[in-house]
Amino acid sequence: MEGFDNEKLIEITILQEELRKELNEEQWKLFEQCICKMTGYTSSESCRMFQHGFRLAVNLIAAGLGIPGEVDG
Repeated sequence: MEGFDNEKLIEITILQEELRKELNEEQWKLFEQCICKMTGYTSSESCRMFQHGFRLAVNLIAAGLGIPGEVDG
């Protein structure tokens, strides 16, 4: 899996270099601002989804701990 991540990072870097050659300074700054906002959004959404999934897992575990009507004997 680690190699896969490195391959994707290399692909992204190559594409950024190609794009950088095509854009003027003002366009590049606008592109960087857009990427920064998208990265922040993606990061906060990932965090929110993790929190939601974690909360759901805890609730499911807690719900499974007690079985209604069952008596220890």
